[in-house]
Order: sequence, then structure tokens, then C-alpha cells
Amino acid sequence: IVEPQSTSAVRFPHLAVRIRAALDESRRPSLLVTSALKGEGKTTVSTNLALALAMIASDRRVAFVDLDLRSASVASVLGIRQGPGIEDVMAGRCALEEACLSTDVASLDVYPVLRPTRQAHELLGWAAERVLEELAERYDYVIADGPPVLPVPDTPLLAPLFGGCLAVVRSRYTRHSAFQELLDLMPRAQILGVFL
Repeated sequence: IVEPQSTSAVRFPHLAVRIRAALDESRRPSLLVTSALKGEGKTTVSTNLALALAMIASDRRVAFVDLDLRSASVASVLGIRQGPGIEDVMAGRCALEEACLSTDVASLDVYPVLRPTRQAHELLGWAAERVLEELAERYDYVIADGPPVLPVPDTPLLAPLFGGCLAVVRSRYTRHSAFQELLDLMPRAQILGVFL
């Protein structure tokens, strides 16, 4: 986002092309981006992937949703400070369109978390499926920044609601044992790949 011509940024359109092909074959064209622990780059990857996908598929509508309800990482990265968030939609305090933020990329809308909640597991348990179905009706692709797998039970609960999952691994940071535990906890059929 900040340096669109950098070597790292150039990788995201390549990733978006591969993800788009996988999602086009899926019965649910949606992707949950996760990692074993915090600090491994899942928000950076999911944000740039959503942006790249919207740019290579400009004729399609893309929703980028923050489902890590315990933090407001996407809002922080994008500088969003006010308005209702996706947590308000899940709690029934507002409609989906009220939490929608349009971007400079016409085909991309963002649904951030603005007020983190400790009741994330309960909210996701009874509202995530309803909200994701509503998003699927409005958008061609849904990219979600999910919670990390090991600290909280949210991601294994969310994974079956998506067409696939992308695991983010940070070089020289992610421990092999943590990555193995991520693989053990996630449904293997849901994992489309690993982004290093």
C-alpha cells in the first residue's frame, strides 16, 4: 500500500492471481488469512492481497473484512478511527452497509473492527455465518483478516465458513512447532497454501 512499486509489493498481484483462480473454483469465493501467532504479518498480507485482488479483478466486487475482533489491526493499518465496525454488525447494533467503508479502488470495500471485544468467540459463534452469507450476496470475493490460530479458538470456528484459508509464516520469526500446531488445529482441506 505504502510502496506500490517495491519488490515486496510486486509479489501481491502474483499472489492475487493464484488466489483468484482458487476462489473461482471454490463453492465459496472467500479466503480467511491467518497465522499461528500475532506479529507474523497476516494483516499486512491480507490488506495487500485484498487491494491487489481488487486491482486485477476490477470488474468484480471485493470485500475486505477484519474478523480479528479482539484487535483493530486493519483499522490501525488503514488509519480508520470512527464509525461503526463489523463488530457492531455482528452484535446487531447496525446494518452491514453502515459499517462499509469505500476505498480509492472502486471495487474494494473495507469492513474494519473499530472497538475490539473480549466476547469475540461468542459473537463469531452465532453471527459470523449470517454476516458472511450477507457479504457473499453483495460481493464476488471476500477476503478476511482472521485471528491468529494458537492464542484463541476463533479461527478453527471460522475456517469452515470460507472457501479456503491462507496461512502466513514470518521468516526467522515463526517457530516450526507453532506452525505445526497451526496445521494440526486447522482443517487441512481448507488450507490453500502458505505465504512466507
